[in-house]
Amino acid sequence: MATETVKLYENVTVTNLENSEIEIEGEVPASVIPQYRAKALKKLGENAHMDGFRKGHVPEKVLVEKIGEQNIMGEVAEMALADIYPTLVQDKNLDVIGAPQVTITKLAAGNPIGFKIKSAVLPEFTLPNYLKVAKDLLQKDNGSKDDLEVTDADVERVLTEVRRGKARFEKAQKQALNQSENPDVDLAEETKVSEGEEENLPELDDDFIASLGDFKTVADFEARVREDLTQEKIQKAREKKRITLSEELIEKTDITLPKILTESETDKMVAQMKDDVARMNMKFEDYLTHVKKTEDDLRSEWKEQAEKRAQLQLILNKIAKQEHITADHDEVHRQMDVILEKFKEANPSNVHTYVETQLTNEAVFRFLEEEKTEEKK
Repeated sequence: MATETVKLYENVTVTNLENSEIEIEGEVPASVIPQYRAKALKKLGENAHMDGFRKGHVPEKVLVEKIGEQNIMGEVAEMALADIYPTLVQDKNLDVIGAPQVTITKLAAGNPIGFKIKSAVLPEFTLPNYLKVAKDLLQKDNGSKDDLEVTDADVERVLTEVRRGKARFEKAQKQALNQSENPDVDLAEETKVSEGEEENLPELDDDFIASLGDFKTVADFEARVREDLTQEKIQKAREKKRITLSEELIEKTDITLPKILTESETDKMVAQMKDDVARMNMKFEDYLTHVKKTEDDLRSEWKEQAEKRAQLQLILNKIAKQEHITADHDEVHRQMDVILEKFKEANPSNVHTYVETQLTNEAVFRFLEEEKTEEKK
């Protein structure tokens, strides 16, 4: 006996909007809601802390009373649409890009869940002769060999900074011993190395070098420093050339961007800024007060940059498709595992998309940077 396929959505209509955007309207059938409600209760229960119950072992009735049916239904809708959207995209053969904007239009226990999803679709555009653009850029003199050369002075600056670090460490040890006698000592201030102490920095001998890692002699360490500085200069030169190449490709490509795509890129930039501010142990609101700006001010300032980022991603996607360039499957999952281990609450699907996009972009740039690449057009 054949198993009947469960329909995740019903009453769906797709409306074409301006600027390569679409709106999908439909419902989650009441018949599939119980399975998502069970998943939602399990997820919410795993993180619930209630007196008298072990974490993850709160009875359903108590959990519902504590959280509220409407909040549970909100979680149900989020989980259901996370499954439904990619299925809808595939079934309706929609060439969507970027993050969709989801609105719940109807949410009540025992009834279908109404939704609207606004998304961008891939706009029609013609790629420039990207092979020629890349080749011309490679042939330009964008930097001399001197820009990549690591001088003795470069190495000496690093070695001096290493010695300063050693001096600060030794001074901190001495001050820590004395702090018990004078609790008001500011260790951060006391451990600074003054200009007068520069002449008395620790000697860079083999014993000192051995304490820094797997180095036998000062010469070994200097060789590693020179190698690291060389790689750093090569990387900076590559990044500079990629920025120039990206600007050239954007300049030579006529794309009408969906508004939702620009907004999505701006959202990413704001989220990154919030993460950066949090790492500085500062609240985002305090940061905005300090710079005398609002979040809307930042979004307005970043609009042009967000548009360029969105345009570049569309260009790279199309080049990848045209040249049959894909990310390495094993590397995608290796990097996914690393990220998900660190950020356990992250959505695996989102992480997969992020990693795959980054690796594909890298592969496209490497393809364009190959000097052996010849024009095919």
